[in-house]
Amino acid sequence: QDNAQELLERFLFEYPFSIYANDIRFASGVLSHEAGDYRAAYDRYRSVDPYELDFSRFDEYNFRTGYAAFMCGDTDEAYGYFRNVSSDPLYKPHATYYVAYIDYSRGQFGDAKRGFQSIASEPAYEPVVPFYLLQIEFRQGNYDYVIEHGVPLLTKSTEERQREISRIVSEAYFHRGEYADALAYMNNYAGLGGEMGREETYLAGYCEYIERLYDSAIERLS
Repeated sequence: QDNAQELLERFLFEYPFSIYANDIRFASGVLSHEAGDYRAAYDRYRSVDPYELDFSRFDEYNFRTGYAAFMCGDTDEAYGYFRNVSSDPLYKPHATYYVAYIDYSRGQFGDAKRGFQSIASEPAYEPVVPFYLLQIEFRQGNYDYVIEHGVPLLTKSTEERQREISRIVSEAYFHRGEYADALAYMNNYAGLGGEMGREETYLAGYCEYIERLYDSAIERLS
């Protein structure tokens, strides 16, 4: 009902010590969550005692609270809640994704890789996991993997991801000394609107120098 939130809050005001109060605080948080008001949801979730909820809702509580915390920028708290999600198939894969994503953003690539690999076959994450695994393998210097998996991934990706994949595939070829391919993918990166900063321009110019494209090399290296 449109006035459900108002009714829940009124009940909490009138009967703060009711045996239902904990469940109602959680329900109030869920309503705010579904409305996209993550700050209100996060505040309400934190007033809930998860151990007084029905056990079947424990994973839901941890995932919802973690997601609200994540959306409010409280990444450290979100990480803890996501880690507490144990087995519910409705929430466990999503919690695993966010744990892996936070590990990735912190530079904990080994943990992130294991997390992403564990949900690689999940339909919700099948399109994005290969991209993160590619980034991790690149950062770990596994250039053969980047080329083997990055090139076919280009045709399955959005334009924004195609741009980033082209850049790291170019660098992978560069590190392997395959300068013509490195130049081709760097030019593809630029053609997709990628920003040619100092490193990208140097890489392209160096490849042109090796390939004896001296006029282009002079322009870029200058």
